[in-house]
Order: sequence, then C-alpha cells, then structure tokens
Amino acid sequence: MQQENVYAPVSMGTTLIGIRYTGGVIMASDTWTTRGTFVADRAALKINEISPSVHDFGSIKVMRCGNAAHSQMVSRIVKNYLTMHAMELPHNAKLSLDTVLNLYKSICYSNKNNLSAAYIVTDGRELASVNTSGAIVKHAEWASFGSGSIYVDGFVKSQVRGDLSYIEAKELALRAVSLAIDSDGSSGGNVRLVDVKSTGETTMDIVDNSRLGEFISK
Repeated sequence: MQQENVYAPVSMGTTLIGIRYTGGVIMASDTWTTRGTFVADRAALKINEISPSVHDFGSIKVMRCGNAAHSQMVSRIVKNYLTMHAMELPHNAKLSLDTVLNLYKSICYSNKNNLSAAYIVTDGRELASVNTSGAIVKHAEWASFGSGSIYVDGFVKSQVRGDLSYIEAKELALRAVSLAIDSDGSSGGNVRLVDVKSTGETTMDIVDNSRLGEFISK
C-alpha cells in the first residue's frame, strides 16, 4: 500500500465562480483545502478582502485557487502594496481595480516558474481574473477557476446573461458550485457566497453541505 506523502504541498483543488448582476458581483466557492487525497481544511476561506480601507475605497475581494501557500502569500503582498499606495493617494481619490490587477500580474509573471496560483478579483463594478502566468482577463458576465469549474462551465454559460438580478445570480452561483462539489473529487465542504455591491458594500453567506442536494436536484 502506497503511503501518503504528508509533506506534499497543500493545494486547493477547488471551484471558484464569479457572476455579475445588475448592481454588483456574486462570488462563490467551495471550502475544501486538500493535500492529495487528504482534506487539510473543510472550512477554508478562499474569498479574501484586499482593500486597504473598505471605508475609503469600498470592498475589493479576491478568490484564490492553486497552491494554498502561494495564493495566500501573493495576496498578502498585494494588500501590503495597496496599503502603501493608498497612503500616497490624495483625499477622496479612488483606487482603481486595474492597480490591483497589475500588482497580481507583476508578481505572478515575475515568478511564473515557481508559483501555482490563480485569482478572480472584483470591486463590485468590474470582474476580472489573473492566471498563473500573470495574464489579465476582464469578464463581462462571469468567470470561473479551479478543478471543479470544468464540470459546470457549460451549465453557467447556458444560464448567465447580462441583466441578472441579485437573486438570480446568487441562485445560479450556488447551484453551479453545488454541482461542481457533486462531480469533482477535489471540491467539497460548504458553499461560501459573497455579495460585492457596486457601492462597495459586501455581505457573506454560507450554505451547509447538508443542504446542497436541494440545489443539485433543481
């Protein structure tokens, strides 16, 4: 019997989905962090706040996938740079999402041979992604990453449209991640939902794994 390598890198075989609606963006993720076949964390937080000041600049959320240590450390570095950048901005100035994306791009591209991480970023007004090599893609309607996304990309593409309401976007994101958890052996746990409004406000909800069958069977 082959023994599990307990020193293997912790990765996030995961499902990340961001969907735009009229007035904001819904971000949804599963909550498993895995090390091979071992579930290291069944309630991981994969959606993080990177705004240097939610009061001054509104919420800027990032969803992470790939190697957990890589994605977390890069996000910490980006937030540190944003905090220093915010100190230099004039009073009432806005923080552009392009600034955030270019920081991720620069770090990922400079370390593309050593990093394994990808990101979906939003400020509630725009939705964009940055892959492992630092390529930036802006999305008009939706974005996805992770091992579970390949199981549900077609479903989301067939359901999404440019004028979704908040309820429609939330239900679509929840069902998509639930379906991915049902199909992908590396995605699991609960479904975490974060609503980022275009005004900068944000709320979080979590749907327990025991309820996911309701959304899979719809």
